[in-house]
Amino acid sequence: MNLFPWPLDWSERKPHLAGQLGAEILSKVLGENWFRKVRFSRELVITSKGRQKLNEQLGLSF
Repeated sequence: MNLFPWPLDWSERKPHLAGQLGAEILSKVLGENWFRKVRFSRELVITSKGRQKLNEQLGLSF
């Protein structure tokens, strides 16, 4: 069951989280320094703090 639609990214042709939910999550993870933006790119880089928090809160390990 999908809770929200997964639109295709126009350049990568891969599903992504969009809309208000995606914007809120992005704002939160950037504000908490879990990820940082790459200058002149849409790329995000996970920080050491982000690795730790994603493992603690979601059980994800990288």
